[in-house]
Amino acid sequence: MSARRSLAIAHNELRVLRRDPLPLMVLLIMPLLMAPIYRSTFRAALVFAGHPHVSGSEFAVPAQIVQFGFFLVPFTGFLFFREHMWKTWSRLRASSASPIEIVIGKAMPMIALGLIQVAVLLAVGVGVLALHLRGHLLALLAVAVAYVCCTVAIGVAITALVRTSQQLNAVGFLGATVLGAIGGALVPLSTLPGWVRSIAPATPQYWAMRAIRDLILDGRGPGSVVLPITILATFALAAGAIAVRRFDFDERNVGWS
Repeated sequence: MSARRSLAIAHNELRVLRRDPLPLMVLLIMPLLMAPIYRSTFRAALVFAGHPHVSGSEFAVPAQIVQFGFFLVPFTGFLFFREHMWKTWSRLRASSASPIEIVIGKAMPMIALGLIQVAVLLAVGVGVLALHLRGHLLALLAVAVAYVCCTVAIGVAITALVRTSQQLNAVGFLGATVLGAIGGALVPLSTLPGWVRSIAPATPQYWAMRAIRDLILDGRGPGSVVLPITILATFALAAGAIAVRRFDFDERNVGWS
């Protein structure tokens, strides 16, 4: 496996992203607009839950990071479908890059984009929205890396399962909304019905929000994020296994559109 070939593919994807800023707008501009809008509402919920000295951004900013970060799933899949729409998939497969090098090359820009989103939203949260970071920054960064890698891996897995870009959009965007609601990224988990709270751990959003809540709201140490990071890594590995099993680079693409 050659890192040079993966980097070349990643560089090309970054050039395309500069010409099409939609993913950047969804991942950055939308959450930056939504966090201030919901901050007061979330503050009331947090005060009721026993956090009297919060601004509301302690939930609003991480929630937008987790909610909109899951849109990396359809964005990742679209990188593959776009090759077919542009009739360049055969040329890419005819290159010296192996399937794993192609996947890594396309995943790297999405991971970078997700981490940029985290950095920008946290910076704006601290500098503008009175977000108080009480936890360990390195632990928070580890959670962000685990969650971003998890969402990108799920994006590759879903791409291996669906047949059309319409199916990808439906599964990706609808899944982001539904799983975000169940996992506590839209409203605090404590405000949701009991049956929702019981199934919330089945979502990556739950574990990301749990880790961030423990660090930012409860001020717990790095040890509190070990389990959430492990679960997120498990999600990523399971998605990777699905992708390896179902992603046929030589034959599956004939049915794509």
